[in-house]
Amino acid sequence: GMSNVSSDIIYLSTGSGAQTGYTGSVAGFSVISLSTDAGSTWTTMSQNDNFLGTQADYANALAVNPTKPSIVVVGGLNIYSSTASGANLGRRTNWTDADNSPTFSHADIHVLKYNPYNSQLFALTDGGVFHSENNGSSWQQDMNANLGTMLVVGGDMAADGKGEPVYFAAGAQDNGDNKLSSGDTAYKMIAGGDGGTMFVSPEDGQTIYATYPTTPNYGPTLYCSRNAGDDWAGGAQQYNILA
Repeated sequence: GMSNVSSDIIYLSTGSGAQTGYTGSVAGFSVISLSTDAGSTWTTMSQNDNFLGTQADYANALAVNPTKPSIVVVGGLNIYSSTASGANLGRRTNWTDADNSPTFSHADIHVLKYNPYNSQLFALTDGGVFHSENNGSSWQQDMNANLGTMLVVGGDMAADGKGEPVYFAAGAQDNGDNKLSSGDTAYKMIAGGDGGTMFVSPEDGQTIYATYPTTPNYGPTLYCSRNAGDDWAGGAQQYNILA
């Protein structure tokens, strides 16, 4: 990221995401470096702050305040900011917070960008567009109201004894496991993370199985709820019943 005040001031965000799964784990790191001489020399500013989380190879965003170059905002899994040129980073969002919280932004931050005319800050994420009026200290997501940000992977329907729909359950890439009950106009997220195909047992209509996308770091995963997604085997951690 380059300062609008001076092209000599350049920030660089680098890192290696920590990956944990059935293949083992690799420690991750993230670093903010600063150059004040147009890239000729660099100084490491952040210390022991893995601000990119596990996402360094997928989501790595940085923005510099257009009028105050000492203010820098970075993001990968969550959003962090500094008023000291990258030092003393503070976490400003948590992707597991309630989605109506001012400290919530959807995980996987791909772009952070200031409006150079009013210093409004935007975050482009896997769950839509968020904006902040105070350099990332709090966030709003009202711009998502008319955006379709759910990519459904696969789902299943629960029906009553007459074959009438009771609810539809579906997993969405980057947007968790969701349920739409008969008569509702909006999906309710019943589990977070990356949603895979979901199945509803025809025996009782209450047992739901949810899959998680298989990756090089995560083997086959299957979650189970016995009460239509109100809670899951293993609680908040969603125990993998295949493990």
